[in-house]
Amino acid sequence: MRQLQALQLGVQVAREEVSRALERCLAGLPELERAVILGQYYEGETLEALTRRYGMTNKSGARASLIAGQRKLRRCIEKAGVDSSLVDDSNW
Repeated sequence: MRQLQALQLGVQVAREEVSRALERCLAGLPELERAVILGQYYEGETLEALTRRYGMTNKSGARASLIAGQRKLRRCIEKAGVDSSLVDDSNW
């Protein structure tokens, strides 16, 4: 029972650490990349809709901002000392 409680506490601490790092790293992104990531993963918008919303005229539209933002987030999280494998990046 104690081992299970210790494991659950460890998981909770890890989640909180990931959450804090993700918030800090999101705040540090360029505005457009942050907006596209939040629009895609937290608001459920399509990349096509985000491309229109932000008036992007480049061929890849919001997808380019999404990919750039994801890469920066991953680097920032790793730099913060958080194991990026703990982050489910399919959701951001």
